[in-house]
Amino acid sequence: MAHGGQMERFLGQKRRRKAMMKMRWRFISVVLTMALVTLNSSVFAWDLEQNQTTMKGIKAVTVKVSVTTPEDVREFLVEDQLQTMAELKLRKWGIKIIPKTPGCQTLYLEVLGKYREPPGIYLCVVSVQLLQWVKLERNPKISVYTETWSDEFLAYGSTPNAVASYSQKGLEDLVDKFINVYLTVNPKR
Repeated sequence: MAHGGQMERFLGQKRRRKAMMKMRWRFISVVLTMALVTLNSSVFAWDLEQNQTTMKGIKAVTVKVSVTTPEDVREFLVEDQLQTMAELKLRKWGIKIIPKTPGCQTLYLEVLGKYREPPGIYLCVVSVQLLQWVKLERNPKISVYTETWSDEFLAYGSTPNAVASYSQKGLEDLVDKFINVYLTVNPKR
């Protein structure tokens, strides 16, 4: 009987060590995932002074929202509500909102999300981009519709509601940042 008790203790210790190793790998996986996503999102931010000046003279924008996340997150991030939030903020500061028309600038709000298992975490890259028609200096006959200003935010959480809440708050902050930059290069008179 005593020999059996030692074996149970040994097996219990082995299970605890295995569980601890699994928790360590989950932690390392979360940290690496966050580091990689953060690194990638900061590489693609276009909030430089030269990009900010591309907003000078803009009188109106179209607002477009896209949410591509797991279904359980999307129920908390409703595109129409996010669009209304952005349009109200822009109008409050005198930025006119117009329907999509040829040649119009677009403020594009995007949430891209994924569920990572392990470690059981929701990750969302939240971005706001200004899209405009741009002519090539070397050949003004060539024009492209491209991103001229952008910024991003990484949201993560262990539940769909948490990551959706962080994503919405991040989107609101990025719209505010766009407005601040816009007003810097287009001061009210």
